[in-house]
Amino acid sequence: VLEGRYQHEDRRLLRAVVKRRDRPEVTADVLNDVVLTKAGPSRIIEVDARIDGLFVSSFRADGIVVSSPTGSTAYCLAAGGPILYPTLPAFVVTPICPHTLTNRPLVVGDSSQVELRLRDARHVEVYAALDGQETFAFADGDSVVVTGGPRRLRQMPPIDSGCRASGT
Repeated sequence: VLEGRYQHEDRRLLRAVVKRRDRPEVTADVLNDVVLTKAGPSRIIEVDARIDGLFVSSFRADGIVVSSPTGSTAYCLAAGGPILYPTLPAFVVTPICPHTLTNRPLVVGDSSQVELRLRDARHVEVYAALDGQETFAFADGDSVVVTGGPRRLRQMPPIDSGCRASGT
């Protein structure tokens, strides 16, 4: 490794911009996912989703996960989302326990912009979480915008995994 002889994968980070009323915007780069979810049991939230400025759907669900290919094997997968190849230039929008069967995960190119706007919290606390590290309380009308970030993480694939992205 010190001599520069190693294999690596460049994994694109997601850029999240959290927009809340009467508070400054917060921008962060995340490796795995951005989650908009409720805190209380037995209630759902309603979230409007736009991709590149175009309305896609109004999700009535427990929440929404926007994940990178790296994060697709974590919460996204548990919520019924697909596994994305680690270096695929895309990310996935997955509803968490959607109220209707027609709400399914969406895979979008990493040059896309996904905006999630909280429409109706139905008297329950709602939070946005960035990689499970930073959490922000949300109110109706607050939003988070997710894009492919400008930064990449250089990661070495597992040694002797038998399955490497480079094909060797």
